[in-house]
Amino acid sequence: MVEPARASKRPSRLDAGKERVTAGKARAERLRVRAEATTAGQVQRRVGELEIINQGTILSALAMVLVVPALVSLVAVMPVGSNHGLAASWLHHLSLSPAAQADVRSLFRSNQTVHTGTTAFSAFFTIVSAYAWPAALQRVYVRMWGLSTRGLRDLWRPILWLPSLFVLIAAVAASGSITSGVRGALLTGVVGFPLVLAWTWWTQHLLLSGRVSWRALRAGAVATAIGLIGFSVFNTLYLSGAIVYNSGRYGPLGVVFVLMTWLTAFSLVMLGGALVGHTVWLRAQPADDGATSPTAG
Repeated sequence: MVEPARASKRPSRLDAGKERVTAGKARAERLRVRAEATTAGQVQRRVGELEIINQGTILSALAMVLVVPALVSLVAVMPVGSNHGLAASWLHHLSLSPAAQADVRSLFRSNQTVHTGTTAFSAFFTIVSAYAWPAALQRVYVRMWGLSTRGLRDLWRPILWLPSLFVLIAAVAASGSITSGVRGALLTGVVGFPLVLAWTWWTQHLLLSGRVSWRALRAGAVATAIGLIGFSVFNTLYLSGAIVYNSGRYGPLGVVFVLMTWLTAFSLVMLGGALVGHTVWLRAQPADDGATSPTAG
């Protein structure tokens, strides 16, 4: 009589265990659905849909292949290889240590070498080729907002954006010239945030051909500006040490690797901030008004 009683208890314990597993799976599924319904969940889903990681890598590769040669051509005007000049000042204000600045300068030829090795035509061609970088950024923005491309009518917009980036770097760097290190980066963040916010807002409006209202672009501008300022503070803690370490271990190739990583992170901030802003804008639209348009005017 004892054995059947024990046998009858075993299935009940097994059933109870199965019920707990089933209940746990149900709770996990509810949590997953709830998480996907949040802004963060939707951003994560759209990162995969728009291939943001791949696009950021492509943008950084374009920057290295096209923008860096343009800087090499411009060394005659902005001597990176010397301790003076505008470009050298940028390196200093980007919170690079003296050793890191020296490693970056080693990638560029001297002022005289560039004068003799670069013709005016090749310099012009290299600079124009850098157009592909902001043009790729523009294509992602247009796809993100579900707009159609306009071909040659928007050709001038990426060309205008590229020099605006260097102007922004110079302006923000100047705000951090009062002090260096983390304090300098924080000061740059406080002083430069309004300027960065205005620039990121204008960047989206420019590359989207003014077809999206300023109001719809506001959240993306704020998210991108916060990301760029945080990125600047992170650079203060990481960039110099990474350049010096990789230069000592791998030589100039190590410096190029660090710069490639920096450009990838910058590209991801530019894409991710806009994506967060667009997702926030979509969630703010009335649930029963799927036709609400972000277009301006």
